[in-house]
Amino acid sequence: MKNLRTLKSFRILSLTLPVVLLTQSCLQPKTIWKKQINKNIPEELEDLGAKNFNNISSAYSITSNNINLYKHKVNKDYYVNVGEVITKLSGLFDLNLISKNNKNNKNVVSYLANQQKLIFNGENEQVEFESASAFSFVKQSEVRDYNQFLRTNSEDYYTFNGKNLRVFEFKKYGIDVVVKDGDVFLPISIFNLLFCSPNYYNLQFNGVNFLGSSFDESRANRADMPSSYIKFYKTSAQENPLMRQNNYNFMAFLFDNYYGLAKRIYAKYNVNNFYEFIDKIKLKEKILSTNEREYRRAYIDLWYKHLNDLHSRLITHSFANKYTNIINEEGEEYSQKRSDHQQTMQLLFSKREKAYKGNALQFYGDTARIILDDFKIGTINQNNTQERWRHDTYWELDYKISQIRKEDPENRIKNIILDISLNGGGELAALQKSLGFLTNKELSFWLQDRISQSYIETKFNIDTNGDGKYNQNDSYSQYNWYVLTGINTFSAANLFADIVKNTKIAKVIGQKSGGGMFSVFPTVLPDGTNVDISSTNGFTGSRDVEPNSVEDLPYTEDGVEPDIKLDYKDFYSTRLYEVVSQDSKKIQK
Repeated sequence: MKNLRTLKSFRILSLTLPVVLLTQSCLQPKTIWKKQINKNIPEELEDLGAKNFNNISSAYSITSNNINLYKHKVNKDYYVNVGEVITKLSGLFDLNLISKNNKNNKNVVSYLANQQKLIFNGENEQVEFESASAFSFVKQSEVRDYNQFLRTNSEDYYTFNGKNLRVFEFKKYGIDVVVKDGDVFLPISIFNLLFCSPNYYNLQFNGVNFLGSSFDESRANRADMPSSYIKFYKTSAQENPLMRQNNYNFMAFLFDNYYGLAKRIYAKYNVNNFYEFIDKIKLKEKILSTNEREYRRAYIDLWYKHLNDLHSRLITHSFANKYTNIINEEGEEYSQKRSDHQQTMQLLFSKREKAYKGNALQFYGDTARIILDDFKIGTINQNNTQERWRHDTYWELDYKISQIRKEDPENRIKNIILDISLNGGGELAALQKSLGFLTNKELSFWLQDRISQSYIETKFNIDTNGDGKYNQNDSYSQYNWYVLTGINTFSAANLFADIVKNTKIAKVIGQKSGGGMFSVFPTVLPDGTNVDISSTNGFTGSRDVEPNSVEDLPYTEDGVEPDIKLDYKDFYSTRLYEVVSQDSKKIQK
């Protein structure tokens, strides 16, 4: 059975491109975080001195500083002092949300982060934690206001794990957790994976310097990639076999614990873990190779041929690749799923352009169509301009509905088709705000966390008229809403389709959506290769059932079936409007 705990506050980061929802308690720990750097170096580590840290993230103001670096005497991996890094990245981490238990023994250090237990055990090479929220005590973004016009009414936390703590077993991955005199030392790659990547920030070390970046910088296209990020890749140190082994072990830990589709893909290949999986697909030797071209090719085979998952992709080359372009643009053609999506996308784009010539708002009889190709949150500065509707989905819908009302003074329009057939996803908060245009009722969604064996039900309302009130005057529920979906309706758009179908605030028409219920997890391998994978955070609409395990929770990774089927060839023909008009007449009766 599940245990319930009500959360006092929340924090939205993202669902796909820049997103993951994590919960953050507003309750502060009883003791204030204090950190003095302990100069006693563990015997397992060699002191390499202080290295320069530079932050290029626009989302957080983090002072450039020096971070002490250590090298493991056996496996030669680079280590950092956890407490020191958390303190020096206080522009990212909210130090009011973490405290250290002073009653630790020499091999165990325990923290209270977000009111969640977090225990590092150097003797057993384990990290124990109450929930994934223990790793997510970060500040709000300084660039975007995700909560504008969004009111969260409640967040209820349900766990299937009882009072048992979850455990990361690092020993079986050859990763050493070092504890000395109340301090915890971790490989820089593991520290980043635990504390930074879930919050869409990554801390990297290139063998010379540290660099911190957010999703927007590390996932920028070639034209927008910061020059400082490119330079960081061009001044890196040489690889060796031990580094490749550490990288391989990191990948095993990453996939076994952070890949939301791991259980599914391991079952497909009849294996139990990453090590067996890589042996089965015969990529171990190539991944361990010190030849950059050889292991780069292995990454392509792994991510695109075998994972074949639209949320999982290679972002950059490794540090060892000395080409001018650090962005990895190879390999996507080897993914069958990507090929299928691309083929349908080209078909629909061609039909749309021929029918509407780029116009994102159309009218036919008693029906209007709004094209919405992504869910985005504009920056605070962008949303203070007249062009805010170009940058933010809330303002885009506000603008387009005002255009409908302007063009229809006699109220002849009865139906609105929200076309998300080419919507590849985006921000969770933007999705929530978009739902508010369809109904003024309270809505909800479930976030299932496969790491913690738990889920959160979030209930919310949207202020669509911007009057600061959340009431019956919000939304445009006087219209019959239809949502057009297809295989390219992915990630956040897939969640949108699931919510409207299950709440019946709109009818889904078209083809089955493209899935992608697990949010993007952006991280970086020790060799510098930035990668995305599907996370263990799965999003669906709420259901009127009481699940008894994670396996009982809704599963929409493979898409949401439409209420009304429609061939792709009719997505941009009059047939769509005729079907909608006929169906709406049944509703009116």
